[in-house]
Parts: sequence; C-alpha cells; structure tokens
Amino acid sequence: MELLGIFITKKRTDEALAIFDNLNQKYGVKHSTNVRQEIALCKFFCHDAAKAITECFEAEMWGPKRCLRRLEQYQSNDNVDKVPTIAIDTIGMLLGLRKIMVDAIPIKDLPSCKHLTELSTGDAVSVINDLGKNNIVKAIVCAGLLGKNIADRIEISDVEKFYMRQIEELERELAEEHREMCDIEVFLMAKYKAELGYCHQARVKTGIGVVKEIVGIIKNVDEVIHKYEEMAAPKQTPSLTCK
Repeated sequence: MELLGIFITKKRTDEALAIFDNLNQKYGVKHSTNVRQEIALCKFFCHDAAKAITECFEAEMWGPKRCLRRLEQYQSNDNVDKVPTIAIDTIGMLLGLRKIMVDAIPIKDLPSCKHLTELSTGDAVSVINDLGKNNIVKAIVCAGLLGKNIADRIEISDVEKFYMRQIEELERELAEEHREMCDIEVFLMAKYKAELGYCHQARVKTGIGVVKEIVGIIKNVDEVIHKYEEMAAPKQTPSLTCK
C-alpha cells in the first residue's frame, strides 16, 4: 500500500530498523506445510507487523492508523488464495515504513527562520537573499523538504510554504477522522504555527512585507510563539511527512 500522512517516530532509528529487519528475517524463513498453517502464519505476520508499527510510530496519528486498519483486515482473512497478496502488501508496507525511519528528520532540524529574527536588522537584511548559504536554515537537510536543490537559493517564502503544507496536511487528517488532536499533534500544530510566526517576524525585520495567508492562520504572532516555546518538546523527535 502507498504510505500517506505524517509519521512521528517513537524509537531511535537503529532500534526501529532492528525491529523491522528482525520481523523480515523471522517470517522470511518460515514455511507452512498445509492450508491451515499458511493462513495462521499470515495472520501472525500481520499481527507482528502491527505491533512493530505501534512500537515505532505514534499510532494515534492518521498515517500509522491507516496501516493498522489494513493489517487488522488482513488478520481476519481465512481465504488461502488471498495470502500471497496479503504477504506482498505487508512486506511492501514494512519496507516503506523502514525507509521512513531511515529518512526521518529530527523536529529540531526542520527549517526555521527563528535565527534570522535573532540577528540585528542590518545582519538580517544582509543574509536574507539566501538563508541556506548563510546557514540560517540547514541547507543540506532542508533543501529536499523545501522542494529545492542544495544549490538553489532558500528564501523565507520557501519556509513559509513548507509549514503551510504541514498545517494543511494535519488539518486534512483530523477532518478525515472527525476527531480532536492527540498530544503529539497539538505539539506539531503549535510548532508549525510558531515557525510561521518566526517567518512573519523575519519579514517585518527585513522589511520585505508580510503575507496575508499567514496573518489569516496566526492572529497573534507573539502569543502563538510564546505558546509553542512554553511547551516541553517531546522525546520522540524524528518526524517525516509522507504524501
């Protein structure tokens, strides 16, 4: 299945990779001798895959939950003819989740204009034309997230667009499930809006003008930033948006 949504990890990368690799090794060598065993083995595989997901990711979020719903359906299967398809789909899911773990970006390393707001006005203006080149954002880490090549110029608008996409995705996931935000989602939304606030402050400082879309999202910039900075950062810091 195609992996969609926001995934937040709960394990260190090496720990999670060990879980996924052990799962693959465990079921890659098992063979059934009859139809009943083949169906049972498939169910055990799906059960252990679901357990791995809940151990490695914040399972309350839409992306992991979508995987868990699929595996729950597979565990109720009693048709031996469907076993090969289920096995292939589950293996593909686990490979995709493993890649998410490998590519995970710590939340603290996501693009930010906060450092730009801490510079003097003169220094901020002097570096505004390329935030990556001037190390305001970590160009090597962030270029791909921002839809840029490493050699491309990174601007405030790139960071703004990134966080507006994250807000839209999180709101879409919540609307689809008709539910309130879980704790990690509350933190993420606060961070996304605070980062837009830093972008807004950076624009004001450098005199390049504000963006109406951001003003519509965050009514009180100082209040939004203060709320975020008062929060305790979660221990499970790596994250990645998969769409």
